[in-house]
Amino acid sequence: MGRAYNALGNAGQRQEYRYDNNGNVATITDAAGRVTRYEYDAQNRVTRMTAPDYGATVYDYDDEGQLQSVQDPRGLVTSYAYNGFGDPVRITSPDSGTTTYDYDSAGRLRTENKANGKSLVYTWDALGRLQNRTSANFGEYFSYDQGSYGIGRLTRIDDTTGNATYRYNAAGELVEQSNSIYGSSHTTSWTYDSSGRLLRLNYPTGLVLSYGYDGYGQVSGISSNLGGAWSTIANTFLYQPATGQRYAWKFGNGLPPLVALDTDGRIQQLASLGRQRLRANCFESHHPVG
Repeated sequence: MGRAYNALGNAGQRQEYRYDNNGNVATITDAAGRVTRYEYDAQNRVTRMTAPDYGATVYDYDDEGQLQSVQDPRGLVTSYAYNGFGDPVRITSPDSGTTTYDYDSAGRLRTENKANGKSLVYTWDALGRLQNRTSANFGEYFSYDQGSYGIGRLTRIDDTTGNATYRYNAAGELVEQSNSIYGSSHTTSWTYDSSGRLLRLNYPTGLVLSYGYDGYGQVSGISSNLGGAWSTIANTFLYQPATGQRYAWKFGNGLPPLVALDTDGRIQQLASLGRQRLRANCFESHHPVG
C-alpha cells in the first residue's frame, strides 16, 4: 500500500485517502469511519468499488480496453457494445432499456434511438461541426462564424427555450456570453490582459471577480465586489515548482485552503466549504466555449 493522507475540515472532521503503489486511490475513509474501497486491474482501470454500505459496483472491460459492463450493488448489469472504431453502438440498461447509436461514413453520430421510441437526429456542416440536434418535439441549432472575430467559432445556439450568443476578441478568447431564456436576458463577460490571462469576470448578478498575477504568470490573488465593497477572496497561492500546479492558498478571511495536493498532484488536505461555496466558484473561471 502506498502513502496515506488525511483531509481535515474546518470543524476538525477527518477524511483519509490511501493510495496503492501505482498511485491509484485505494480507500477513502470519511469522518464517521466509513470506508470506500477501490480495486484495479493491471492497466490501472477500476474493476470494483465497494461503498460504505458494503454494496459493490463491478466494472468489466473488453479486450480493447473498452468498458463492457457495469454491475451495480443490486446485481443489475448495464452493458456496452462498440463498432470497430470504438464508438458505442448499443447501451443496454435495466433502468432505461436499450439505446442504439448510428454513425455516418465520417464517424459522426447520426441518430440516437432510445428504448421509449424517441430519437435524436444529428446533422453536421461541411466542416464537421454539429449543426442541428432535433427530435419530434425538440430542436437545438448551432451557428458559427458570426461577428467580428467569430470565424471558426461557435457564435450562437438556439433551442425551444431561447438562445445563447458568444462574442470573441481578436485572440479568439470568449469575452461575452448572452443567454436569453423565455425572454429573460443574462450576460456574462470576461476581460483579459495582453498575455491572455483573465483579469475580470462579470456575472449577470453584478458580481465581479478580479484576478492578480505574479511574475511567473500565476494567480496571486482574487478579489470581488461581493456585498458592494471590494475585498480579498483568496491570496498567498503556492505552486509546485516542477509542474506549476496550484496546491494551496489562503482565503481572505484567514480560513485554511480549500484543497491541498501532494507533490504527485493527489488530494492531501480538504477544508469544509461551509460559507465558502461562492469562493470555490472563483477557481472555476473557465467557460464552456473556448
